[in-house]
Amino acid sequence: MDRTTIRAFAIGMLLATAIIGSIYYYAKPAELTETDVNSYLQKKGLIAISIKEYKQLKEAKQQSQSNSANKQVKQAEQNIDKEEPIYSYQLVINGGKTATEIAKELEEAHVIKDAEAFIKYLTDHRLTRKLRGGTYNVNSKMNHEELSKIITKSKENH
Repeated sequence: MDRTTIRAFAIGMLLATAIIGSIYYYAKPAELTETDVNSYLQKKGLIAISIKEYKQLKEAKQQSQSNSANKQVKQAEQNIDKEEPIYSYQLVINGGKTATEIAKELEEAHVIKDAEAFIKYLTDHRLTRKLRGGTYNVNSKMNHEELSKIITKSKENH
């Protein structure tokens, strides 16, 4: 290639760039029509709403969330009201006290709900003869297993 060919090529490139640049900067882009926008939204599975509608929806959501939070607080307060109180009792077992007497005493103190069920538990687990004398601190949160473990130990205070 000689100099004139290279110059001609460079001038052609410069001219092409000038034409493309002027078209890019001075030509107005095609206006989007409402149908163009709607077809695009439909293809993408989207919808368009006004700013006013958006703000209304946003406020409704916040209000719904605050109502939901208020309902949860009210439910929690109701659940607290429904919770059973915890009864504590100091059980004294003297020598000769039977499992039936102990169960009835615990039922009267509201530590257990059903004396018969506790007696059945002790009988089923062969613990009626393993009851030990002493003073025991028990409460209504304890289940039959926990109560029986406490009253079958041989220590004086628990």
